[in-house]
Order: sequence, then C-alpha cells, then structure tokens
Amino acid sequence: MRTLLPPAIHEPMATMPVDLFALVFSRTNVQRCDEMDMPKLKRVRVASAQGLSVWLEKNSGRAGQVMIVTCDRSSPTKHVSRASVRSILAQHGWKSEKSYTLNGNLLGHVISPA
Repeated sequence: MRTLLPPAIHEPMATMPVDLFALVFSRTNVQRCDEMDMPKLKRVRVASAQGLSVWLEKNSGRAGQVMIVTCDRSSPTKHVSRASVRSILAQHGWKSEKSYTLNGNLLGHVISPA
C-alpha cells in the first residue's frame, strides 16, 4: 500500500497528485475537475432553499440539465446544504446528479428532471 503525503507548502495546488484528491474527496459526491471537464450548462445561482423552490416551480416544464450554483459553508447566510438541495429537488420532481467545487466558495449541482 502506497502512503500519500501532502505536498510541501511551497508547491502549488496543481502539482498535488490526483489520487490524493480522490482520497480526500472519497466520502463526498463533490468532484474536483478542470474547466475542460466541467459541463457547459446554464447556471442558476440560488442563495436560499426558498429561492431554489421558486426557481423549480417556475421551470417545472423544463427539459435537460441545469447547474444550480450555491455557496458553501463559508457563507452561512447564503449556504444551502447538499441534503437540502436534494430534498427540495425530490419534492419538485427533479434529481441531483454530480456536484462540483467551483471557483471561490461556490458549489455547482448538476440537476435534471426525474
């Protein structure tokens, strides 16, 4: 078994071995990816669970994938948890697919009608 050690502090994040990211993110559905791997979808930014519900109600007849963009825990007033997103999606007949860490404190949730 190979032991992975974190890179030295002076090394940029881009040089960190990919399998270390797999180890760190293995318990979540969030994927680290390059811009080239990111799906090019319409992005809808929501700042509350109520805002997500309103958007889903207005777009109930929409077909195809969309990326819902939420803030992570570092923005407590705008944070919508992953569990809340999934629960609200299920109530409105949508499903969550992959989630991505975006720039800064943003998370992208790819969703589509169930």
